[in-house]
Amino acid sequence: DKAAALTALGSVDLNKSELSDSAKECIQSILNGCEEELATYRSTGITAYSAENYDEAVSNLLIYCNLKPDDVEARYDLAKAYEAKGNIQEATALYEDINTRFPDSEYTSTVFE
Repeated sequence: DKAAALTALGSVDLNKSELSDSAKECIQSILNGCEEELATYRSTGITAYSAENYDEAVSNLLIYCNLKPDDVEARYDLAKAYEAKGNIQEATALYEDINTRFPDSEYTSTVFE
């Protein structure tokens, strides 16, 4: 069940995780076989955000971002969903992460104040 596997793995932020390199490689090999299913989390999150269903947007985008930590646009979308939901602490942390890790990105200028 790929969706269940992604949901379970999505609770681990691969960017911040203390997993060993071999564990990260194992997770990446699983992800490589689930690209289509993983993309569904992103699209579902964007659709939920557009419908102002911020809880669902955060839930789906968080799984996606945890498993695809280098997708700056998705991280920005997650930050916006947190901001819309009123979770300023999480939004700010994501904006700061974007500014630090992706300084040349078009998303670096957006910081919640």
